[in-house]
Amino acid sequence: MYPSQKPQKLMRRILEATTREGDLIGDFYCGSGSMLVAAELLGRRWVASDCNVHAVELTKLRLSAFGVQSPVIEMNQETRSDGNSFWLVPLINENDIHAARTVKIPLPTLALHRGTFVLEHVNWRVWALYNVPYVTLNNGRHVFEWKKIQERVDELLSLPKERFIQESFHESSGIRVRDIFGRSYHFQIRTKTNRQA
Repeated sequence: MYPSQKPQKLMRRILEATTREGDLIGDFYCGSGSMLVAAELLGRRWVASDCNVHAVELTKLRLSAFGVQSPVIEMNQETRSDGNSFWLVPLINENDIHAARTVKIPLPTLALHRGTFVLEHVNWRVWALYNVPYVTLNNGRHVFEWKKIQERVDELLSLPKERFIQESFHESSGIRVRDIFGRSYHFQIRTKTNRQA
């Protein structure tokens, strides 16, 4: 049984008031997929994500009831044998979000800098680009605005790198860090004892 139809009706009213047929909308915490179902019914293009695999599966199930077989790109962490980790994400550039083309984005690493843990990344601009909202509300319409995306990225890059860690939690197996985008990472902290083992 699907969740209540009330959220879907509300989403439909919101989309009717703020978008036009053919517009691209984004729902980056799609939950049970009410916004996407409304978008399908109203002829809007959409891109969506959720960090909960059950939410993604429920959304796929709801959309399949309308004959929609949407491609799912998993953005799970992929760890190579050399210990470097990546996310596989849709390509984003000044033209649009290209779900059919993907790129690998390295995850941040943890470093100790002057006695304080900091996140490091090989290319903070790319990392910020793939973590800011891509679709904005402009004159009552949801639109993909490359210039606004770049402005948000520039604003983030002006922050001191120490601010990129929102929270950190020490665990028996290491340290868990949440960054300013709400993404969580687990790092194993090696001691001299287990380095020698």
